[in-house]
Amino acid sequence: MKKTVGAAASLWDLLSPALLAAYRYYSRRDGKAAGYFDIRRDLPERLAQARASTGAPRVVVHAASVGETLMAMPVLAALTDAGYRTVLSYTSVSVARNMPKNIHAELVMPAPFDAPGPVRAWLDAVSPAAVVFSTYDVWPGFAFECARRGLPMAMVNAQLPAGSGRLKFPAHIFYRSLYGTLDAVGAVSPDDAERFGRLVPADRVRVTGNCRFDQTIARCRAVADDDADLALIPPGGDVLVGGSVWPEDLERLLPGLGRLMTERPDLRAILAPHEINEAHVSEPEKFFQDLGVPTVRWSALKQGAAPEPVIIVDALGVLYKLYRRGTVAYVGGSFRQGIHSVMEPAGMGLPALMGPRHDNSPEALEMKDAGGAVVAADGRELEAALRKWLTDGPARDAAASAARGVVERNAGATERTLDLIRPLLPEM
Repeated sequence: MKKTVGAAASLWDLLSPALLAAYRYYSRRDGKAAGYFDIRRDLPERLAQARASTGAPRVVVHAASVGETLMAMPVLAALTDAGYRTVLSYTSVSVARNMPKNIHAELVMPAPFDAPGPVRAWLDAVSPAAVVFSTYDVWPGFAFECARRGLPMAMVNAQLPAGSGRLKFPAHIFYRSLYGTLDAVGAVSPDDAERFGRLVPADRVRVTGNCRFDQTIARCRAVADDDADLALIPPGGDVLVGGSVWPEDLERLLPGLGRLMTERPDLRAILAPHEINEAHVSEPEKFFQDLGVPTVRWSALKQGAAPEPVIIVDALGVLYKLYRRGTVAYVGGSFRQGIHSVMEPAGMGLPALMGPRHDNSPEALEMKDAGGAVVAADGRELEAALRKWLTDGPARDAAASAARGVVERNAGATERTLDLIRPLLPEM
């Protein structure tokens, strides 16, 4: 049944072509923005492929970036196993350049430009029977057009942080209209469900959990002891793994880590910048070289270089494996815009250190409450917490057990999510 969309939809239809034109102009000077257009150059060919394919009902699963794609992968796999043809659509350049392996989807393609013409052409070609959004990335033009066509829509792995601008005046007026097009919302936690209930009729909201827990468990179990990447790093000894770190994280982490490595020559570190470019890779490299601590880049290791006390990861897609070699994790983003995923280190049995900006992650909050993570307000607190875990084995082991327990307790989100969306799907 077609849904009625209000003035917000008409306003977006009016403004979006101009916003798209402005963003296209901006892309001439910005590499990231240019990538948004580059990954869509072959979209007409992909849509032709979608138009030519026939068979079972098709379900679109949309994710913004790599993290949201990982969260959606268990749902994609379950829908494919149930007999549906699935399409993974995405927004970010990072998905196109670092596509996760083993995606269970008939087609993988970028979402359309969010303006009326491109959206209609995309939906005409793909012809979905239902649309599932992962986490938060609901594009207005796309959702409003789906509503006009009467397509069932759900949001799964749904997160809405406390203090989000979407809940505040005047933005909440628009988001009530946008999220009001959703037929079901599967929130990752009771707090997220309560917040979504302010924007979506409460009877459409249910706590289903985060499917990435299931994905994390599967990924961690699949890393074999004889994995070729792990073989490049000798096991044994204490290792700090700094995952998805930004310069703001390194500013707090490196001074204390450097002191500890000077005191303990056996201590090693693996540092993985979140955004891989020469500046972010060379910053920790120079810091340790100035201390006289040898470093090696992951790319050099892959080409046969010998391991050094500090390994700097200049590649994507391998970090989750490298947590297996760790003793303690520091999870980046928590001194910047918000923490990145704590699931992989927890799934590998590592306790996590993090900075003050972690409220964006329900699982980070749960790990902190369970004793599997410690929050540091600044570099001195970070060094003290790291020093304690490196010298107090029983305390570190208890925190590691608590971290792993958070992952294990949250298993089963995929089945709860399927129970939520199954009534929206055509029968097979």
